[in-house]
Amino acid sequence: MPRVRQTTWLDVLADLPPHVESTGCDMGPTDLLIVAAGFEERAQAILRSEWWPHPRETVIVEYPTNYEDNLTTKAAFEAASKSTTILHYSKMSFVDKCRSIFIERAGLPDHRIVVDISGMSSYVFFTIMGTLVRFCEGARVTVFYAEAEEYFPTEAEMEGLRVELG
Repeated sequence: MPRVRQTTWLDVLADLPPHVESTGCDMGPTDLLIVAAGFEERAQAILRSEWWPHPRETVIVEYPTNYEDNLTTKAAFEAASKSTTILHYSKMSFVDKCRSIFIERAGLPDHRIVVDISGMSSYVFFTIMGTLVRFCEGARVTVFYAEAEEYFPTEAEMEGLRVELG
């Protein structure tokens, strides 16, 4: 009988090896870059940074929402990458799609993988990190994150809403 188990952030952290904090531009040549084709400016930050990892392959997660807004980011990563794979997000099949991508790369202990979480939703991030831990044991994983300059709604907008709602 199948059992359903919810995986939490603490479960994922417990499975991860100790992290090593980066002290600068030390990514070096990368086998695989995983990014999300988000619409925010920060989704392309790694392209403009000194940390661009020069990946052999880039996996671009494509969301079904905001499709037109995300095309610019998708095109920028396709232009900057040697080889790209598009990973279409679908709630029903995303876990299986991630597994198949990482199973192909299993058994490569020195594999260098960069995961840019800047434009990733939490449900994509947790799935990717969970499958990486299970299927790419021994790979060197670097997480890149660019913070948004401004988050919406702004504090002023939230305060205005609080006042309005009383």
